[in-house]
Amino acid sequence: MSNQKTPKHRLAMAGLIAFFATLTLVLNVAPIFSLNSKPEGLASKAAGVSIYRTVWHKTKEEFVFTERLKDWSQWEHKFDDKIGSKADGIKYAKEMLESLDDKYTRILDEAETKDEVDQLQGKFVGVGLKFVGAHGADGKLIHTKDDKVVPLTDANNHPVVKQVIKVTPASGAGIKDRDAVASVDGKSTVGMSLDEVVKNIRGPEGTTVNLELQRGNNVFTVKVTRRKYDLDPVSYHKLDSNLGYIRIDSFISANTAADCLQALKALKHCQGYVLDLRSNPGGLVTSAKDVIALFDDEGVVFGVRQRNGDTTYTGQTMIDDSMPHIAAKKPLVILVNGDTASASEIVAGALRDNRHIKLVGTQTFGKGLMQGVFKATNDVLLHVTLAQWLTPNGTCPGSDPKTEHPNGFPVNVTCATGPYFEMDTDKDNQLKAGIAVLKEEVAKSK
Repeated sequence: MSNQKTPKHRLAMAGLIAFFATLTLVLNVAPIFSLNSKPEGLASKAAGVSIYRTVWHKTKEEFVFTERLKDWSQWEHKFDDKIGSKADGIKYAKEMLESLDDKYTRILDEAETKDEVDQLQGKFVGVGLKFVGAHGADGKLIHTKDDKVVPLTDANNHPVVKQVIKVTPASGAGIKDRDAVASVDGKSTVGMSLDEVVKNIRGPEGTTVNLELQRGNNVFTVKVTRRKYDLDPVSYHKLDSNLGYIRIDSFISANTAADCLQALKALKHCQGYVLDLRSNPGGLVTSAKDVIALFDDEGVVFGVRQRNGDTTYTGQTMIDDSMPHIAAKKPLVILVNGDTASASEIVAGALRDNRHIKLVGTQTFGKGLMQGVFKATNDVLLHVTLAQWLTPNGTCPGSDPKTEHPNGFPVNVTCATGPYFEMDTDKDNQLKAGIAVLKEEVAKSK
């Protein structure tokens, strides 16, 4: 089986975590928004066979590592006599895809598909809490013995709320940033992985969850009703010395660039910006392109090398013609780390090549592969690795696409984190280093 290095999610929301574990760089998403959660009306066996064959054909047509398809024909009818239901079709399609030794090429079941579509549309079902994984001094996530991400906790080993999203059930219940979650529905959170914390808080829309919280010396319990709310991938505020800070958690939402534009408008009088892409696992290429256009007025954004070896380069897009390239002339520094991957590396790479923007932190993850997203049915999606991407200067965060061994972007200023990774606080060594570099850039621009 694969020995690929697979990045884990650093930031998880109480309602959905699947995307952050897979780090998919999505190319084509328009057809997904028409997904229907209702069954297709096919007989169960026919639905399963249809799913399996669709996956087989689409993978044969699109998969970038053609040498791994040399025995693909043996899979076409391998399970014809075993597929008796839709669930069987998904099960055996997963087994078939595992033979490709590519963790990014995968099929999503109905629940996973619904979660992904909600993310793409900027919607989310949960309570509105964000948690972070604990990081070691090397900037990498801390894992348990069974390879699960350890959450950032307080002195009592209770997971700490990194951010309460605005206008959500959590904010309405009075929960605040840095509150520690001691228990969920009476179950202690001590020893829980980041995934387990999120899964315990998560639940169907309209249901309730009891959270025991600690704020300083005060311990109290709140009852919160889960509901759908808008995803909030961008946060920002003004720093000292008239500098601006913008944090992008991921590019999975189609609203990411528009939210970043609003942040830049709010910080328009700042002399320069720190763009924080640490532990950003990627997302939509379109979102990444639009964010690049806010900070850069060069024509080329990235290149795509298809499986036949042809390479085409993509130019700028504009999300707001009234404010083109709003921050293209202002000093900028980008924070990255070992979990900065995929679409976030496209942004960092383009701004590094086109504007010579300095990267601060630790080497990025190194995912130079792109996935396309296709329908297997109306409620089942297929991800297929179909291309390698390149920066404007022709480099890729990773070696030859036939090997997939990651090799991320080096940074201009190396700075490790403390024993626990706390973004945007007085303990954040990387942010401090980024601000120092930005001040130098602002001084040079005068």
